[in-house]
Amino acid sequence: MSAVLGVVLAGGEGRRMWPFATVRPKALLPVANLPNVNRVVRALRNAGVITVVVVSSPEWAGAIRAALIGLDGVTCLGVRTAGSAEAVLAGWEAATEAPVLTVPADCVVSGADFASLIAELRSQRAEAATLTAPLGNENPNRWIGVEMAAGAVTRVVGHPREGQWRWTGICALSPSLRPYLSANPGLLREVPVGGMPPLEPDLAASVQLMLTRGVQVTAVPTRDAFVDLDKPWHILEANRVAAREGFA
Repeated sequence: MSAVLGVVLAGGEGRRMWPFATVRPKALLPVANLPNVNRVVRALRNAGVITVVVVSSPEWAGAIRAALIGLDGVTCLGVRTAGSAEAVLAGWEAATEAPVLTVPADCVVSGADFASLIAELRSQRAEAATLTAPLGNENPNRWIGVEMAAGAVTRVVGHPREGQWRWTGICALSPSLRPYLSANPGLLREVPVGGMPPLEPDLAASVQLMLTRGVQVTAVPTRDAFVDLDKPWHILEANRVAAREGFA
């Protein structure tokens, strides 16, 4: 298998992080004195991912590059995309035939969990694998949920009323799955009755499309702590986790 390409998604607007994301994107929020996008790239390096493409909006590309200066093998693209599936495709153009590891730039995750996901893809038991995180005390209705059985993902559902696992957006994908990103339906159709999914080509919808077409997606639960920088109080949680566990 070819070397894995890391595609870091740093183009989110961060509206739920107001007011902390008004003068910088969530990717640049400091976690233990490092911009989080820098921390994500370092964690990828610790997992053996050498080549990384960071996909940002044109407005923030310069600031993202400044946060990554000194890290070799990193390319930052400033492109306009409608959602995470399009952003992954934009980054994947750098190495069309390589498997890709997708990572949102606004999460705190360990290099060890990245390595577990890559190892699962290299085992060739499945064409895709995704990292899943326990919901814990979080309200499942505020997240995209993941349903699992026998070590595989069975469903990706938007804002479920109940559940135990949430979608992280961290996926290892074989090159054969690129068409599922290009054919993204533009919204996550799996939602509870009355649910209103956002109209955007999110990566979660592409993975659900894979499932409906019979593609096996291995579920890899996180072993270390995972934090999604979604709301202002998650900044405190992320700093506590990084300081306690010594994440890269």
